[in-house]
Amino acid sequence: MYLALLFMVLAGPGVAVFGTVVQDGWRVMAWAGLGVTLFMTPLGVFFMRSLARSRKAERRVREVGVPATAEIVAVTTASVGEDTGVELTLRVTGAGVRPFTGKVSCLPDDDLRVGTTLDALVHPTDNAFTIVGR
Repeated sequence: MYLALLFMVLAGPGVAVFGTVVQDGWRVMAWAGLGVTLFMTPLGVFFMRSLARSRKAERRVREVGVPATAEIVAVTTASVGEDTGVELTLRVTGAGVRPFTGKVSCLPDDDLRVGTTLDALVHPTDNAFTIVGR
């Protein structure tokens, strides 16, 4: 994932450098490279920070989370990246955890149907959770 984001950041300078190597129309390529740089660099940095934040949150849940059970109460079709997946509506309960409802998107699996229970970890203060073993 980080490699794709790095490509986003370096795409503009790559176009600009390539444009200086080509004799005809190098100015157009240089301007195009500048335009791509101005657009893609902030976008790439945004996605990198977002990915880092979500990984940090999941790591925090795995470190201090308390065991819980997540029961599937609804399954709907959802987009997962470029694939068609499912969105699970979960009822999360556990010792020391106030029951709450959460949603998770994932690739389809025949085992994921209403009534199925999954193991989860829940952060004790903010109800951030992750499904264990999936």
